[in-house]
Amino acid sequence: MFNRLERELIADLHRMIFEEHLAVLPALADNAFDEERGFAHSEYRHVGQQLVPWLRWAPQKTIADLWNDSRERRKNPEYMRRLQEMQKDLDDDANRIAAAVKEELELRQRAQDARQHEREMAKKPIGRRYVKVPTRRTW
Repeated sequence: MFNRLERELIADLHRMIFEEHLAVLPALADNAFDEERGFAHSEYRHVGQQLVPWLRWAPQKTIADLWNDSRERRKNPEYMRRLQEMQKDLDDDANRIAAAVKEELELRQRAQDARQHEREMAKKPIGRRYVKVPTRRTW
């Protein structure tokens, strides 16, 4: 039973990928296949909503549309300035976190060295000159 279910799910997944390719490739090639593209996109959405229900809330755009929107946004200097500011903030956060991690590792190494030193000191034999030897009484 599970083999049949797995085969059906894989077949649906392959069909979904095929429909996605049909939906995306004509948009990238700027061909006039709008009707086929629309049908492929609707099939892709229909199968996708059955397999992954969260696609219902996804935008109704193909990957090519999102890529074109991204290229258009990158032409805007204000968007790029804000993107660079966000990247600078992320880099600063990453550097701060890296410094904190490095400091934590150094502290742990020093603590491990101190524990190792304590173990070595505990194993050190006690010599005669450090121990009080009782004197012999002669009466």
